[in-house]
Amino acid sequence: LEFRRVLFRSTSLLNLFYHQMFDSATICFTEIDGFKMIARTCTPLQLFDLLNTLYRTFDARIDSYDVYKVETINDSYMVASGLPERNGDRHAAEIANLGLELLYITPGILISYDPSLRLKIRIGIHTGVTTAGVVGSKMPRYCLFGDTVNVASRMQSTGEPMKIQMTYETKVEVSDNP
Repeated sequence: LEFRRVLFRSTSLLNLFYHQMFDSATICFTEIDGFKMIARTCTPLQLFDLLNTLYRTFDARIDSYDVYKVETINDSYMVASGLPERNGDRHAAEIANLGLELLYITPGILISYDPSLRLKIRIGIHTGVTTAGVVGSKMPRYCLFGDTVNVASRMQSTGEPMKIQMTYETKVEVSDNP
């Protein structure tokens, strides 16, 4: 029975999300400032606990917004709005509001192995055309592609700690649809 459920989910995902173009979606990347130094000063189990605590906290917050968690890789957390379900012109505001909440809550997340450690994150946001779809068959993953993803990633990597860096396109979209 479990095998059939997994097979059904896999084939349903493959059929439902082969690939799609989205004329306008907003992508957000967050990353922990100073993560490499933090990783060097703790054990693998402590690092796991830190990321698990952070991402469980973030995951609990995204339920309040019309956003889709795409993936986490190490300390990078990627969410999008406007896909896989289109939401009109609301996607930029949904992501911007989530970003503000994540900035607000991150310093208060207590790290079990070092309660004095206060995390800081950098956030990058961009709005634009995105291609999305399920890639692979053994372990299918919903992935995003295109310049919009690359620009959002660069906004994050060049941003300042505890600030949201967004492109002009996102600013216009947020201003037009608060």
